[in-house]
Amino acid sequence: MNRPMASHRPRRAGFGPRPKPQPRPKPKAAEKPAEDDRFRVLIAVHRPRYRSRAERAVNLPGWEVRSLLNREDPIGILNQKPPHILILSADFGRNKTLGFMKAAQRYRSSQTKIIGVFEDDEGAKAAAELCDAVFFPPWKSVEMRAKAAELFEQITGKAPMLPSSNASDEDGG
Repeated sequence: MNRPMASHRPRRAGFGPRPKPQPRPKPKAAEKPAEDDRFRVLIAVHRPRYRSRAERAVNLPGWEVRSLLNREDPIGILNQKPPHILILSADFGRNKTLGFMKAAQRYRSSQTKIIGVFEDDEGAKAAAELCDAVFFPPWKSVEMRAKAAELFEQITGKAPMLPSSNASDEDGG
């Protein structure tokens, strides 16, 4: 009478005592990855229209391209892993009176080239000595691609692999 009540559930496979888990194999010693040899481009451009043009211009095979948002600090990233080309607009983020461009001069390596993007001709002329190349409207992504390829050749000593001309590059947008 003191027996437990019988369960009406059918017994399923997998119930019962569990086998002891096998110890996981230890991972092999983590090898430090080889230094990334890709050509690095950092884009810090405020206006989305110009930022997308710059991205299209430097989107080449084997190039690592990073675009920053307005709240990110291009000078801090310049110190962490210096890019080969820094594309910087005069009105990026909290930039006042070309502050980021002046700060980039101090922290850039001898291999880093700066391309400035400006709203007008006067601003480009005022900052010409701070940049290796300047662009002001109207400019096309094809023009910036040609300048980036020229800077690539100056830095690495070899010509970049340029894709064939696309219709999207020729329309200026």
